[in-house]
Amino acid sequence: MSDVVVDNSPDWFPVLQAVQLANWCDAAAAALVCYDSVVMFPRELKYIWRAPWSTMSIFYVMARYLGIALALNFWAFNANISMSPSVSVALDKFANYGAFVTTIVGEAIMSLRIYAMYLRSKIIMVVLIIFILARIGVGLAVAVVIFGPKSGISATEWILSGIYVCGPSVDTASSLPLAWDITSIAINILLFILAIGRFAKHAFEMRRMLHRWQVNDLMKVLVRDSIVYFFFNLVATIILMISVWGQPGNDTYFAIITAYTQNEGSVLLPRLVISFRENYSQDAHHGADTAKGTVRSEQMEFERRVTEDHEMQTVDRGQISSAVSPAVEEEIR
Repeated sequence: MSDVVVDNSPDWFPVLQAVQLANWCDAAAAALVCYDSVVMFPRELKYIWRAPWSTMSIFYVMARYLGIALALNFWAFNANISMSPSVSVALDKFANYGAFVTTIVGEAIMSLRIYAMYLRSKIIMVVLIIFILARIGVGLAVAVVIFGPKSGISATEWILSGIYVCGPSVDTASSLPLAWDITSIAINILLFILAIGRFAKHAFEMRRMLHRWQVNDLMKVLVRDSIVYFFFNLVATIILMISVWGQPGNDTYFAIITAYTQNEGSVLLPRLVISFRENYSQDAHHGADTAKGTVRSEQMEFERRVTEDHEMQTVDRGQISSAVSPAVEEEIR
């Protein structure tokens, strides 16, 4: 059932302040997402639209442009705009369905990255596919139970001291959202551990070759292996879990964290795709046969081009950098 309630009581002022703060944070996040898309567009044009089309290209477009739509939707949802309860429910459903799609796409992008880093390991592929399918299954179950025809979802439009607030409510009690969050933290921990494991292997190979640690070279490998992206994605997931299930009492903290966790993927994921395409675009080992529909390979692999320790000790810094440069990394169509 949908209602319109008018109430000018000052008791609602704390609620209105929280809603206004959430709207400001959502507006700032939406502006940041749109700004990032403008700043990144020249690189997007080069590495996505003018490059051979692939599955990763499709994932990029979904993450980037659905992310922009979601950022604007999150802002509109908390804006002081008069909207009917049915519109409010529609916006809420779009936010949740869209977030589900972008989350799965993001995990698919990072899984493909891990799969490539591990040189198309079948074991890694099977494990990641199992996790992704589990995520999709739980997500669809949440969609049906929480937002389906029999979920009992409704909305009430409140006009509080001249400010419009409209929010949906769901009568269905279910543990499925908790299951969704548990699988979310599980897959992100797995991806981060796998990424760190590959970085550690590369770092120790470099240490064995050089007989010492080279901080600058390690930082280059850290960036090239996209560890920063996996780390920030895991942090965002953990913060979201704490915010949702910990029920923080600080409205400012909750508004900022919600805006961040809702929109970080809209910036992080497109930058991840562009980053590793950009890093390997000049690699002499990649090849593309667009006539046959093959996708260029971008396989992360250390090729040791020195064989003896005494030879390594005579290699200058430029040669060392060449020795640890990645070859091609497989990108899946």
